Amino acid sequence: MEEKELFSHIDEVDAEKIKAMVKKQTDLEPLMDLHTIKNKKSWPWVPLLILGGIVVFTLLAGVIYPKDPSYMELSERSLAPSRHHIFGTDSLGRDVFGMVVHGGQLSLLVGVVSTIIATTVALIMGCLTSLLPRTFRSLLSRFIDLTLSIPSILLMIFIQAITGGNTWLSISLSIGLSSWMTMAKMIKAQVDKIKGEEYIYLARYYGGGFFYLLKRHFLPTLVPIIFFMAFTGLGHAITAEATLSFLGIGFPMETITWGSLLSLSGQALLTKSWWVIIIPGVFLVLTVVSLVEIGDYIRKRNGIEKKL
Repeated sequence: MEEKELFSHIDEVDAEKIKAMVKKQTDLEPLMDLHTIKNKKSWPWVPLLILGGIVVFTLLAGVIYPKDPSYMELSERSLAPSRHHIFGTDSLGRDVFGMVVHGGQLSLLVGVVSTIIATTVALIMGCLTSLLPRTFRSLLSRFIDLTLSIPSILLMIFIQAITGGNTWLSISLSIGLSSWMTMAKMIKAQVDKIKGEEYIYLARYYGGGFFYLLKRHFLPTLVPIIFFMAFTGLGHAITAEATLSFLGIGFPMETITWGSLLSLSGQALLTKSWWVIIIPGVFLVLTVVSLVEIGDYIRKRNGIEKKL
């Protein structure tokens, strides 16, 4: 099809704009390729291997440690790591190795679910804040700024009180609904950059609605930002669960997670059982640091700091 026929259904001014855009895109392709080569960095193999090992370790908990991790052997309380208990036991005689393996399942589950909730809310709110009429955009922006000014721990406690209970779903909701604001602002900044492009105007002119634009035009450019924030947010969510459990407002004591293990630090210090604190803490820190490193790799590879 000839270029004249291709733009025959658009007025002359719009056709000239689109032609200029196509020419500009063609001129920038070599520079874009050079930018991609410069940002192409080696994969973060060490964080990936550590994170993958921890995930497999927890998913196979039933195979690795088939016993009940909450079983209390009172005759074996506060034992140091040994051949029979490689991670030692706590003050109730529970095997720390079994609790770390099985507790990681619930900690990772809460982290993944809360990250999905936060990402979904941030995606919708970020796009709405950029695409709605000016009055609504201003209101949403003020709401996000106001919510962002409140300490996240207070928001989590407030939402936890509203949802009630301390199940994995209610805790995931409290973490997810208190951690979407920063991601929403990043998404809004990216949508603001591309919403004035000619192809967006054309899509809206031909009846493209909000979810059509989100799926066909915005999501492809937002994927790197979403992945970067999701990995970083997952680490934050796992830490937040541990914080809530440590403060006594997360899972009940009989529910084993990495956070509930860290909440035993007071008893562990009294009995000088350092392994009860150090070993779960090492698994938690390794997981969070690996997620942050992978997120940082995604940020650098896609030049997110330059886009925003």
